[in-house]
Amino acid sequence: MDLHTVMPVQTAAIDDAAPPQYFDPETVVSRDAQGNPVSRYGDPSWDYSSQSTDGSSAASVYFFDAVATADPRLAAVIREQHKALMWQHIDAGKMGSLRTVMTANHAARRWADTAYARGVPLFELLSRPEWVAEHCASLTRTYLKVTPALIQTLWRH
Repeated sequence: MDLHTVMPVQTAAIDDAAPPQYFDPETVVSRDAQGNPVSRYGDPSWDYSSQSTDGSSAASVYFFDAVATADPRLAAVIREQHKALMWQHIDAGKMGSLRTVMTANHAARRWADTAYARGVPLFELLSRPEWVAEHCASLTRTYLKVTPALIQTLWRH
């Protein structure tokens, strides 16, 4: 699947339309040990507790918080882009360790915060090397390590 088709870089002004829906909200993103769906793409967070070492420790993926922002339309777009990026990253093949997924999500959240502060969609921010370079100084070493993988996920096809 071509990411530029699924996740087009949105550079136009955000209008009054609903934020893009990149994937079916009913897509199962996590299952319990018995194979029953635990979380779906459209859920506000994704529960990966069954992937934890003991199979039950709390392990949820949370996304950019679009509530109580000055620009709720931009925030909603960034939230949907954050979710789409993480789903593509997780679904890229064999799921990495839970810790790797959680770290990538925390880094993506930082990039989402940066995109919102800059007033642009997340995909636009991650598509501009000069902006990425400018904001790298504000990231931890760990987040810097996973940033190339996130950008590669956005552009891999």
